[in-house]
Amino acid sequence: MPEQNSVMNPNGISDDEAKEIHGYFVRGVQVWAAVAFIAHVLVWQWLPWFPG
Repeated sequence: MPEQNSVMNPNGISDDEAKEIHGYFVRGVQVWAAVAFIAHVLVWQWLPWFPG
């Protein structure tokens, strides 16, 4: 049940729930970007695509 000060939106979730979902989404994107960056660095160390 939503709290007294939270507003129920047309999609059926409260503002607090939407902020919580957004926080999980942002954290997931940050983790994905970190893993992708580490993978790119490891591949670059293994086989540099810009020979130096």
